[in-house]
Amino acid sequence: MSPYITEDRRDIVRILIKFKEDYKEALGYNSGNLNAHLMNDKIGEPLTSAFLAQIYEAAGLMKPSCSVYHQMTEIINRNFNLKRDIVEIGSGIFPILGHYLRERQLKLGKGSVTVYDANVWTDYPTKAKLVRSYFNSRVSVTPNSLLVGMFPCEATETMIERAEQEDLEFCIALCGCNHSDIPYLSTAEYHKLLIEKIQDELSRRKRLKIEYFPSSCFGNRHRGFPILIAKEKPKIKLFTLPSKTR
Repeated sequence: MSPYITEDRRDIVRILIKFKEDYKEALGYNSGNLNAHLMNDKIGEPLTSAFLAQIYEAAGLMKPSCSVYHQMTEIINRNFNLKRDIVEIGSGIFPILGHYLRERQLKLGKGSVTVYDANVWTDYPTKAKLVRSYFNSRVSVTPNSLLVGMFPCEATETMIERAEQEDLEFCIALCGCNHSDIPYLSTAEYHKLLIEKIQDELSRRKRLKIEYFPSSCFGNRHRGFPILIAKEKPKIKLFTLPSKTR
């Protein structure tokens, strides 16, 4: 199944050429990377580069069923209340996930989305607040904020530590890199250690759930890397028995 809205290569090239012209300020030196990909693109095959995936997504070429951004939005919406402050960390050039979440909030009439990335294009047309900066321990977040990240790479463990320190919920789609201090770990080994660490340190009021993208996002070959979902445990309602009457 092709991940694109259209399978006509000429249409895809036409849209991307126009897109590159409209977004050339944001693409900058990466425009050469886009040109190289256009020459070698095999229609119907999933993209492997997160940067190129962002370009296809921002250009409106990806089918929602094949889009990791659409599917991540659905996963977050399914697991959390969006009527709150949401902080997206490590968006990359195009703040697509933050934009999709903000669009949901506007329909709900409540909430805010702030996006942090040192490379985010601040003129991207979105109602989300865009901050061209790294997220670190000095960035202030409100209590009950939700931290989200789409392949945030080096920011992954910073997000988890901040969530643990301030007892925040989070949803992070892990990337395929090893960001530990142990250089020889495989991706699977790193993910296993990271998940075990979270489970050991997570607040008793929270639980960790693991989800995956639909296989349609990756050409029906696999379901990507783990998506870590740390959320409040459901409150247990206590029922009192009615007193006996004579």
